[in-house]
Amino acid sequence: MIPQEFSKWSYFNICLAASGDLEALEIWQLAGVDMTMCSYDGQTPIEVARATGCKEVVEFLKQAALYQTQNGEYIEFTACPRS
Repeated sequence: MIPQEFSKWSYFNICLAASGDLEALEIWQLAGVDMTMCSYDGQTPIEVARATGCKEVVEFLKQAALYQTQNGEYIEFTACPRS
């Protein structure tokens, strides 16, 4: 069974990669989301971007993976509405 948190973030990354939404992927990366996380079927965002022909997204994801490997740190991002 796949943890709900895992499938939620990986699903968003896969959708953004498939649609070529580079700006949203950049925001996710800044928020600390793992850009190399696999979906439930084992596909990574970079594989999906390659399959859909999103060359700019592929290059971004390559750089994001390289930076993640070198840095190894994440920013915790939490947001909640003001009451």
